[in-house]
Amino acid sequence: MLFFDVESDGLLDTATKIHCLVIINNQGQVSRYRGESVEEGIRMMLSSGEVVCGHNVIDFDLPLIEKLFGIKFPINRVLDT
Repeated sequence: MLFFDVESDGLLDTATKIHCLVIINNQGQVSRYRGESVEEGIRMMLSSGEVVCGHNVIDFDLPLIEKLFGIKFPINRVLDT
């Protein structure tokens, strides 16, 4: 399982950029992505095959990722806390 969070320049309807993405795996390893590397981190999460988990990810983080990058996560791989 991968735990993640994004920080953006606004709420879902106004955001135009994700400033950073932080991912923590089950072993506690932290990966940080900023600027142009944010999309790389998102694609890594998707290609990992792992379940992704975070606070309010279904209503904010994942819709924002889809809006800005056109990347959609399978809902059966998402856990919202």
